[in-house]
Amino acid sequence: MHWLPNAHTGYDVVPEARHWAERELTGCSERHRERVTLIASELMTNAVMHARGPFRFGIDTTSRCTRVEVWDHSPESAPETLVGPSDRDVGGWGLAIVHRYSDRWGTSRRGRWKCIWSEIATDR
Repeated sequence: MHWLPNAHTGYDVVPEARHWAERELTGCSERHRERVTLIASELMTNAVMHARGPFRFGIDTTSRCTRVEVWDHSPESAPETLVGPSDRDVGGWGLAIVHRYSDRWGTSRRGRWKCIWSEIATDR
């Protein structure tokens, strides 16, 4: 796993994580880079909006898949089921987008840290 240097707080980490992910995905198809950076943006935005900082962002690409992990200090677990927003809602689409574009995703916890992760099949 490669980690975005340092733990961060605030919305400035969202574009920073997205751009860092793009650089880490050199050699992957444009379609794959777009899926991964979309998921990275949604996971980081979700963490910034709903959790306590600091945040950790990691990415690992193998010949089979890219795994994105976002760690935060939220005491709450991620929802077990996705109840998407209504068509009139402006926000609330983050985990629905992660669910739609991930091949697998889930959550884990280690001490005070909670992780939401996503795996996206590599199409090189």
